[in-house]
Amino acid sequence: MTIPEVWELCADDSCVSPDTYEPERSRERVWLGVYEGIAMIGMIYVHAQNSSTIQMHPYLLKGYKHKIRDVMKLFFAWAFAMPEIHKVNVTVPFIYQKLRNCCLKAGFKDEGVNRMSYRKNSEIVDQWHMGAVRGEV
Repeated sequence: MTIPEVWELCADDSCVSPDTYEPERSRERVWLGVYEGIAMIGMIYVHAQNSSTIQMHPYLLKGYKHKIRDVMKLFFAWAFAMPEIHKVNVTVPFIYQKLRNCCLKAGFKDEGVNRMSYRKNSEIVDQWHMGAVRGEV
């Protein structure tokens, strides 16, 4: 089971209903719950890109976006506690400038642009590639 906001973000045609949907579990992919007390305020989807790099996709519920820096500090502590992980990547579409600014403040660095690679409401936009390396955050 999952909360409606996560269902809207992650649902696809193979899902039966929000009541029975559970995110995929595997060694290469993990969903981390973000909690304040006992209330879930978001999730972070993490998947392996190779043996030393992971890609993250954070999602915080409305009303909790201001907690992203604290969440990122905890996430980096978790990720870099694993000796095999040396880098965390994130991809930010150009339409989310505030998210890019937040990533820069959290310790990510710009690494390039993936041109015309994200579709939102029938508009195709570029994406920033950003990364954070162990020892720099």
